[in-house]
Amino acid sequence: MKPFYTIFGIRLASYGSLIALGIIVASLVYWYRKKDYPGDKETIFYSIVYGMIGGFIGAKLLYLITDFNFVVDSFKNSTDTLTTLKNILAGGYVFYGGIIGALIAIYFYAKKYNMSYLDIVDSLAPEVPLAHAFGRIGCFMAGCCYGMPCDSKLSVIFPKESVGLSGIKLFPVQLLSALGNIIIFIILFIYSKKDREKGKVTGLYIILYGIARFLVEFLRYDDVRGHFLFFSTSQWISILLVPFGILLYKKGEYLCKKKQK
Repeated sequence: MKPFYTIFGIRLASYGSLIALGIIVASLVYWYRKKDYPGDKETIFYSIVYGMIGGFIGAKLLYLITDFNFVVDSFKNSTDTLTTLKNILAGGYVFYGGIIGALIAIYFYAKKYNMSYLDIVDSLAPEVPLAHAFGRIGCFMAGCCYGMPCDSKLSVIFPKESVGLSGIKLFPVQLLSALGNIIIFIILFIYSKKDREKGKVTGLYIILYGIARFLVEFLRYDDVRGHFLFFSTSQWISILLVPFGILLYKKGEYLCKKKQK
């Protein structure tokens, strides 16, 4: 629960540092697993680059959409448009937006070089929850994406410099999310050791994460993600994505062959 730390006199944000560390660790694991799937060094490198670029853009866009009123109010109350824009762009990210953005970016990469899209995303799928786990630990350090008020031994109190609520006992939902992502990573890592039909690894990831995210959202207390009726934006996305994951898991190979015809 330390939003910032200093190394050699340089002040760094824990959240951004842990995201960067997560990407590095996940990329190393991806490189280690290269023997488990077809692909040369160039494919590995560019799929990571395209995925990162698309992921960051998608995560930022969905954050701005879900918190659109804040964006509008910021410009209305601002006397310095450039500074306001800089502050908004430096704000948070929404993971689901990152996933969607990364999938779109990798699709264009695969299409441009006439490569198998499902082969690439299947090879990347196990590393996504690993990188995400680091990101959730970063959320815990920063104090964002916080949980419900909770008066128990599990509760934590974030310091005043935290991004979210401070001074009250909250459930550490960020750490629960990190644990869930690590479990999903282990399942996918083991599952992908054997040859699978196209789409099965990615489909399994979407199913597992969609269910986990839907349930974890009930323990969150921050409203920045937006709500509609009884569910948050992320829960509605989960409701849409889980059936898609099931379809991809069961029919991914068939859909791929049908497209090739």
